[in-house]
Amino acid sequence: MRFDCDFIGPLLTSGFTTQGLPALLAARGLSLNETTDHWRTMRLGLHDFAALGGPVRVLRHVVHPLAEALGYQDVQREEAIVTREGPEDGGHSMRAASGALLRVWSFGSDSDLDAPNKRGALARISPIRGAARVLRASGETAGIVTNGTALRFLLCDPAGPDSQIVVALAGRSGWESQPTAPPSYRLLRALASPAGIAASGEIFDAARLHQAGVTKALRSQARAAIEDFLGCVVAQPGNAAALPAPKILWRQALTIIYRLLFILKLESSAEPGGGFGFAASDTWRRAISPNRALGPLVRRHLDLQHDTGRLLEDGLRLLFQICRDGLTHSALSIAPLGGGLFDPSTTEALDALQWGERAVALLLDRLLWTEPRARERERVHYGALDVEELGRVYEALLDLEPDRATEPMVRVRRGRVEAVLPAASAIEGIVEHIAAGRFFLRTGIGRRSGGAYYTPHAFVR
Repeated sequence: MRFDCDFIGPLLTSGFTTQGLPALLAARGLSLNETTDHWRTMRLGLHDFAALGGPVRVLRHVVHPLAEALGYQDVQREEAIVTREGPEDGGHSMRAASGALLRVWSFGSDSDLDAPNKRGALARISPIRGAARVLRASGETAGIVTNGTALRFLLCDPAGPDSQIVVALAGRSGWESQPTAPPSYRLLRALASPAGIAASGEIFDAARLHQAGVTKALRSQARAAIEDFLGCVVAQPGNAAALPAPKILWRQALTIIYRLLFILKLESSAEPGGGFGFAASDTWRRAISPNRALGPLVRRHLDLQHDTGRLLEDGLRLLFQICRDGLTHSALSIAPLGGGLFDPSTTEALDALQWGERAVALLLDRLLWTEPRARERERVHYGALDVEELGRVYEALLDLEPDRATEPMVRVRRGRVEAVLPAASAIEGIVEHIAAGRFFLRTGIGRRSGGAYYTPHAFVR
């Protein structure tokens, strides 16, 4: 099922909601099948609201019909809740006869749900952040925030960062324009109903297990990313005279990999203040982001064999330049990140070579998508990755040693032991043939013998 909403945060990734969640909900009697229950009332409320009004009008025309649709019998005003920021708005509560409760905050249609309402010392009190703090302070796992034009279903995982489902209510793609109940409405009815809230702990556990499979696959794919990227770069005819030693290529390609892991993590971070503030900008998402802007080009190039010119190579080089030097524009401002990660001297030899569209396409493909065992290809959700997970991905790369084949070689595997040998000397256990001149990786012991290990978690953060 394809959902007409956005998923933010580590819990409800698009892969989990399409592959794991439906079966879990069905087992709990929470169906995602099309339903017309209360849909007409919900639409009429949105039409009457007409995407214009204050918080009271939003409460009357959006929240009350929604409470009825979700299976709640009453909407009550709640007292302020004391959080680490002091007393904060407790919102309203949807209440069911069973005693189940779901908090909801209504704001005027001119309110930005992500932007702070005030300046100075109160700049942290944006609608979404305030609601999340109240939910955590009160020990609740879910809540709703809406301004009548958009709705956010906020999920607070006690063991991790917050997640959101973002639904458009107004406009051509919003609920008010849909003649029948859209998938996002059916999903919200399942998750935000009293029975859905009761099952939130089980849903959180299943989501974490699903994401664990994705991140485990990422470790092996990071190796494929760097091997495929350098393999294509080495094969470029124009690079033959300027190729440095394999170890130099390898070391500089490691830097490029970690630059991408760094950017992908921080542009999708679900922790307030823990990621790139500019990642929510339309300019970043449409023109610069490796995930949102370059990702679709990767699929066109690899799946549809579209000629993307130099869009992927130039896009990746521009991304690194912006991170290094910053960007000042009327629609987007990015301060230089500083540090050694984006220092041009760390990738000087590799930057001087031609990369090619296929090299960049394979590099991004391996880092943006995984194919976990027995599941379809799905996006890697970097917001769910802890720095420890990124460290393990990098550790797996540091254990490898690079080389170029001077003659036909083969990769052989016996149990867990793997080796690369001349083709003429191998008899059995061959898993890959390596042509002469090709760049390849093999398991080494250089990192361990040199005493190099991943930096401790607290220091990295």
